[in-house]
Amino acid sequence: MDVFEREPSSVLVFSDADVTAADGVTVTGKLWDSIRFSPPRRNAFAAGDYQLLMSGNVVTGACMALRRNFALACMPFPGGLLHDDWLALCAAYQDGLYPVAQQLICYRQHGGNVVGVHSRGLAAKIQRWLRPVLQGADNRFYLLARAELVRQRLRADEPALALWLAFCRARAELYRQGRLRGAAWVLFRSLQGDYRRYTALTVGCASRDFLMALLGTSSRPPERGSA
Repeated sequence: MDVFEREPSSVLVFSDADVTAADGVTVTGKLWDSIRFSPPRRNAFAAGDYQLLMSGNVVTGACMALRRNFALACMPFPGGLLHDDWLALCAAYQDGLYPVAQQLICYRQHGGNVVGVHSRGLAAKIQRWLRPVLQGADNRFYLLARAELVRQRLRADEPALALWLAFCRARAELYRQGRLRGAAWVLFRSLQGDYRRYTALTVGCASRDFLMALLGTSSRPPERGSA
């Protein structure tokens, strides 16, 4: 409420949270630490630099407050995109997205969360790394659809945004290049620093794309008529 009163342009304010275990009492960490929303990134957000949203969402729905008129203007929500991701993009488009660096709620991690926070265990990290490979086309085309929404919601005339969108499209269509050419493309773009610029997890995303390119199923679209 303090931010809403202090910043007339604010339409969505979001905070950090204490992550608790299933018992709801034991604190296991901070939400922003788990999603790598570091102090430099928070400062950039507070200054109106929202380019971090190009590589992934850092706004958790349970931690946000928003103005009613803004929420109504964001409806209907697009299919295939999480509500907090969509609201964050819309707020960034209006230059009205503000972070609060305090743990204002407890976020309970119980194992059945729809998204949840990233576990630090080795087994959980491996499972998280493999999930996009197993999801195949579903994951890749979600990323491409999100890229188009980012282009619409952020400043589409910025050269950096156009380059990022072209990179996302190329990742989504790696399968068209063939296995060796696709793997070579991943290596080349990694050396060029594109994975560092345009993805949240530089090594993780590049190595995953490399594996999917070699498997030849990196982004093959579903057959027409399939679910």
